[in-house]
Amino acid sequence: MAALGGRVDVVLVAHGDLGDQQRSEHDVAEAARIVQVNFLSVIAVLVPLAGVLERQRSGTLAVITSVAGERGRPRNYTYGSAKGALHVYLQGLRSRLYPAGVNVTTLKLGPVDTPMTVGHPRNALFATPQRAARDIDRAIARRAVVAFVPWYWRPILFVVRHTPEPLFQRLGFLSGR
Repeated sequence: MAALGGRVDVVLVAHGDLGDQQRSEHDVAEAARIVQVNFLSVIAVLVPLAGVLERQRSGTLAVITSVAGERGRPRNYTYGSAKGALHVYLQGLRSRLYPAGVNVTTLKLGPVDTPMTVGHPRNALFATPQRAARDIDRAIARRAVVAFVPWYWRPILFVVRHTPEPLFQRLGFLSGR
């Protein structure tokens, strides 16, 4: 804070690790590590930052979560559950900081062509880093509550969230590994 002149306008929290889903299904240490990186370590950053912004009575906390947190799927449910928990945490933090004039933006990213997704088969839904950065910048500028990045994940996830579980389990393109 001293290096920043004691004031912060915008903070972007952007870290995570997909981990090894199949290993996490049999190795509690891997499952705990995935939750630690994608949920608990984010809270460790947000707690002090929220206090700073609350005291200065302004600013924006923008936090990257994931579309994987919208519904448990076999290919990434450990990672997704941590990102889903983060979404709920951010809802509470947003309500807490609202009276202080602090904005909290939840950024729900779909897959982006970055080192985190190396080795994952690419499809039309993958975003470029440039597209993701532009959409994140726009969401922060408009003080969005929740932004899907890119935008097309909002309607896709609406369908995914509202598909009855017995049907969802039969749709391998949605629920498969």
